[in-house]
Amino acid sequence: ERPEVTNVFAQIGSTVVAQGPGGGGGGGSDLRSGTVTVLLDEGRDLSGDEIRREELRRLEKQQAKAQRKRGWLP
Repeated sequence: ERPEVTNVFAQIGSTVVAQGPGGGGGGGSDLRSGTVTVLLDEGRDLSGDEIRREELRRLEKQQAKAQRKRGWLP
């Protein structure tokens, strides 16, 4: 958890596609796609890009650790 994040919304396997003025229709149902919306505190010290970079670095380290544990990396 990060103190800068106030809320997170995730949608997996479906998206809304606008179809004309004021209209929305169901999108695809591919479980390999999705959307995540993160709401950030307005009084935060870091920009959205800085938070994103930190989290991506953290995830890369965790992924490499898991791959080494499985013997996929030296």
